[in-house]
Amino acid sequence: MDVVIQRPERFIPDADLREMVLSLPECQTYALVYRAVPLLEGKGITSVRRWGGADENADAKRAVRDELADDGLWNKTCGLLDDAFNAAKDAEASGKVGKSDSEAAKVIPGAFESVVNARWSHVLSGVADKPLGMCVADGLPTSVWSDAEVDVTPAPEPAENVDDARGDGLELLVLTSAMGWPYTGFKHGEERDVFVRREMVRVWHVVRSEVARWPDDDTMFRPQPYVLVGTPGIGKSFGCGSYLLYELLHYDAAKVPAVAYFLDGSAYIFHKTGVMAGRVVFYEVARAAITAMRHMANERREALV
Repeated sequence: MDVVIQRPERFIPDADLREMVLSLPECQTYALVYRAVPLLEGKGITSVRRWGGADENADAKRAVRDELADDGLWNKTCGLLDDAFNAAKDAEASGKVGKSDSEAAKVIPGAFESVVNARWSHVLSGVADKPLGMCVADGLPTSVWSDAEVDVTPAPEPAENVDDARGDGLELLVLTSAMGWPYTGFKHGEERDVFVRREMVRVWHVVRSEVARWPDDDTMFRPQPYVLVGTPGIGKSFGCGSYLLYELLHYDAAKVPAVAYFLDGSAYIFHKTGVMAGRVVFYEVARAAITAMRHMANERREALV
């Protein structure tokens, strides 16, 4: 084939037959290699990258076209190289996005176990032989606030919101994670203790009631969003957010297979099931975490079909 392309007149004397043969796709490709490529290389276009876009290397391309003196072959050359250049550019862009997403997402070793296995303790009052009559005891108290005690809508007047005396001296609960919490970036030396007050337990009861009504299959539904309102600095994000995370991680994994914690434009995803079970993935960009969650939802629906 290559010999025919180099000297077609000698091997195909008939002009009509020669034109028909040379117009075949196979011959066009050989003609491109033996006629166009050397001319391109002579003008410094030695790769698809050097070919450039439509507005690049205009003088070199014009010179090759003039030397080639074959509009049909030149059009094919331009078409092939333009397509190859655009494909390479798109692949490079996709690679950068993929690399960016992978670099922005990283597993936090030990974070899942630290939160799931967070240690409980509680503060008691009315202890006569302790400073201020208070002490810290390990574990959960014998009786934590009941649903009836916490599921009370606060009255508008502060004086009416005084907690009823329980008689057991329970003031608040303390939840300690050895590595800290997402709010503190799981950084060594940061705050590890979360103080859980009665109001936070009430928030969990509201969330738990909402999750309980979620379907057990892939039926489409619209979950109820909630906004926690309160004075800045009272522990909405660090305190209540961390406590809700702990409770959701202990909720039925069949209904809540993963929990996402969003913070200042970034996000953590706690995986309870699947190949990533027991791992926490941190995403520098929250959008990447949302994309990952959509993939997880699609995979879950496919698994349930």
